[in-house]
Amino acid sequence: MMDQTTLKEILVAIKPEQIQRYLKIKGWTRSQTFDRGELWTHAQRDEEILLPLDQTVADYILRMAEVVEVLRKIEHRSFVEVLESLQDVSVDSYRIRWVNDDIQTGRIPLTAGVQLFESVKSMLIAVALSAVSPRRYHSGSRPEIVEDYLRKIQLAIPEHGSYVVSVKSPVVPSPEKMDFFYKTEAFGRRVLIMLDQALTQLKNVSEEVFKSETLPQLDESISKGISFNLCKAIADVLDEGAQYIEAQVSWSPISPRNSGQPVVFERKLAPAIRKIGEFLLDHAIVEDFNLIGLVTKLSRDPKDEMGRVSIWAFVDNHPVTVTVDHVCAENYSLFTKAHDDRLLVQCVGDLVLEKKHYTLKRLRDVVVLEPSQ
Repeated sequence: MMDQTTLKEILVAIKPEQIQRYLKIKGWTRSQTFDRGELWTHAQRDEEILLPLDQTVADYILRMAEVVEVLRKIEHRSFVEVLESLQDVSVDSYRIRWVNDDIQTGRIPLTAGVQLFESVKSMLIAVALSAVSPRRYHSGSRPEIVEDYLRKIQLAIPEHGSYVVSVKSPVVPSPEKMDFFYKTEAFGRRVLIMLDQALTQLKNVSEEVFKSETLPQLDESISKGISFNLCKAIADVLDEGAQYIEAQVSWSPISPRNSGQPVVFERKLAPAIRKIGEFLLDHAIVEDFNLIGLVTKLSRDPKDEMGRVSIWAFVDNHPVTVTVDHVCAENYSLFTKAHDDRLLVQCVGDLVLEKKHYTLKRLRDVVVLEPSQ
């Protein structure tokens, strides 16, 4: 139940252009424009809507409440339901529900709550990267289009229903760009389409692995957005006390799509999901990986021109040892300097993980970092 204070805060926060978009979608027409307002009419309705345009006027909240009340009567919905539709008119929504029947509705253990929010973030990052370029494993720097998207998506107030996290993903930046939206999918919409199909695909594949204990061909799954990163994010939530999680994507009325049934992952699927993720990780290649670390071992036969180097570095915030083979004499001398002077070294290559061992191939751009760097 929404209290009066929250209701007033939402009403004052709704912008006139949100109402304009909603009315246009629902078939209303702007018939008159005043100094601080607009009159909207509907060809099939007798009612009129006087929309305030100036959010600074003293009775803005009252006038906005009248708009919502007219829509409530016409649409035969509750005041809160209409209010939520107006808030979400320009956004797609992603909801994930954490369920444990032993926990009071609307609450979640602290560690499980922290993990839930972390995993929601990781899921969105994973599918955003897959929307740019589907891969088995995502690592390294993120494209600017992904960073920009992450800055724009928002968390809504957690909902009741066990414990629900709701993410709002904008699909239309401004009214003047609405027509453009119909011609090309906004990146945020592409991300949630990818998320929707990735969750469904992962549910199907994980159930198959759970029943047969064998891994199917995963090339199609990768193209649909499944990655090690997505698998880890979902398995981490399930292993943190959830009996199951339920995820669903819903679409902005500006460009509606058919919303499927919620995708449910039971806790028993966590091992199968981790198995899928580990397989994807074990055969992953991260191209153009920027590696920075300390040289811990040098190995080269005096008769050979090529050598081997071991570098201690962080990969995805975890300390690992990365082996670099077939290092030419010029680069080997740079690695030797870094080792002897205890300096960091930076290089670029294709990071490969095979049987839990990291190697860097196609080595290039080796630089010894001086202390000032």
